Amino acid sequence: MKIGNGYIVGNGTEFFGDRYEELLNNFYNELSNINDSFLIVSSENQVDNVKLITESGFAEQNKKKEEILKNPNIVQIWFQSVSNPVTPSVPALEVYCGDKLKKFYSKKYKFGNPVFNMSIYNKGCFIKNHIDGYSGNDNRLCVVILYLNKDWKKGMGGELIVKTETGDSIEVEPTFGNFAILDFTTGNLEHEVKPVLSETFNRKALISFMTKNNK
Repeated sequence: MKIGNGYIVGNGTEFFGDRYEELLNNFYNELSNINDSFLIVSSENQVDNVKLITESGFAEQNKKKEEILKNPNIVQIWFQSVSNPVTPSVPALEVYCGDKLKKFYSKKYKFGNPVFNMSIYNKGCFIKNHIDGYSGNDNRLCVVILYLNKDWKKGMGGELIVKTETGDSIEVEPTFGNFAILDFTTGNLEHEVKPVLSETFNRKALISFMTKNNK
């Protein structure tokens, strides 16, 4: 596990604790039962210029994605679930991760538990280098990403690359059990997701953008 200004990345058990992989595996075993709708998340020229596109059915979404990718100005494209995955394991995972995050921030900030959506990157999906903690939004706490991919191998793509304050690059492989937290309270780091290169790989992750409750 690696910790620095603006980031915590590595094996989730080392950060969240011994039950992390068990709870994540419970959700992994429920993936085949999830029948959720997905939005196409895309941006042209600037990553924060987000456009959400609704298409019915993943086959139609893929066709639309291929059309979008023909535009050379696209700087991100991927799929996000419309809602929080409704499975028995998700609430327990959110509470467990939330408890650890509250201990990590030592009660300095008030916030609730993460609310996870699922992201999918298939062939061609990517995000170019960008920042998430935009200036003027002091309520943003962090983004939490939990990776779900037991089938990932080198060469498939989809790695998260985080650029540290010293200019070094940290690569996070999207393998099952790995995680990434981008901490907006200590840094506002550039990062990107490398294009998925494999026809057969769907890069899945749970993701939550967390904010502080200043009330």
